[in-house]
Amino acid sequence: MREYIVLARDGVASKSFRDIEATGAKIVETYTHLRAALVRAEDDTALKAYGTVVEDFDVHLEELEDQPDDPTNVPESGWNLDMLRVQDAHDAGYTGAGVKVAVVDTGCDFSHEVFNGMNVYGYNVLDDSDNVRDTHGHGTGTAGLVAQVAPDVEVYSIKVFGTNTSDTKFSTTLKGIDKAMDLDVDVINCSFGRYGRESSAEKEVYKRVHDAGITVACSSGNYGTDHIWHYPSAYDWNLSVGSVNSGEKRSSFSCYGETTGLDLMAPGEKVTLPKVGGGYRLGSGTSFASPHAAGAAALLKGKDASMTPDDIMGSLKGGARQPAEYNDHEYGAGIIDLYETLVGA
Repeated sequence: MREYIVLARDGVASKSFRDIEATGAKIVETYTHLRAALVRAEDDTALKAYGTVVEDFDVHLEELEDQPDDPTNVPESGWNLDMLRVQDAHDAGYTGAGVKVAVVDTGCDFSHEVFNGMNVYGYNVLDDSDNVRDTHGHGTGTAGLVAQVAPDVEVYSIKVFGTNTSDTKFSTTLKGIDKAMDLDVDVINCSFGRYGRESSAEKEVYKRVHDAGITVACSSGNYGTDHIWHYPSAYDWNLSVGSVNSGEKRSSFSCYGETTGLDLMAPGEKVTLPKVGGGYRLGSGTSFASPHAAGAAALLKGKDASMTPDDIMGSLKGGARQPAEYNDHEYGAGIIDLYETLVGA
């Protein structure tokens, strides 16, 4: 038996999925807000009558290997926040109050000081519990960056990656995204992806999230090329974010060009990240560029709650700064500039 994702086509209600079992297939779980289901079947022939179908597949985190720097000498905040003019935005009164951001990742250590005073929430889709203990560290880092950029948002950690692994199933991320939609979040950060061909089912999932009024920030990928298609960043309605270093140059590992759907750049190379158990570490990868953009989107939503995902993307791109070596193929619209975006326009 194989496992498939089925997205109900227009005119097919989610409750109609129960009829699938009459074909001999087994419904494993349903995703109400996405109007989708995970189904176990011999093949997908009968499933196609219900909507778009794809066999379940793997997705991966977008972090490089641990940095060799001395972990005892890592500053609590670094150049990354200065580059985006985060403090200027805060001083102007933009902190993300009233906005909900979901970080779909490895969980989070909410006991870390960076989350002090914040409203936080956790949900583990792997065991349907509120235990989001982070045994990897990636999710604590990404959620911590969101918190630093937008300190008054509500942070929702949605755990979809298991213990000590950088891989999970597409279906597991769908369950996490569906939970985020159930929680009525405004922004979702997805610091994961895959390389290969476009999936019509995956594409439709993110369109449904976009159409629900949720901004999705995605990492652009870490192969350092413009020759490999990367998803979900390449879908037009997602905010694709590449990495720059402290010199405002594209990180050598950061994927770019049409194959990533590149929109913007943000710090992602040797950035300071909150560490599980306390303290800080350095991390690199487009995984860490993306949450800067998620936090930026939250600041815009906090400024004007009526802004749509398209409005937010347009504002971030319009306010971006173009570095000295700028070209749109490698840098998209440029590097996020929070003060210019929020105040200068």
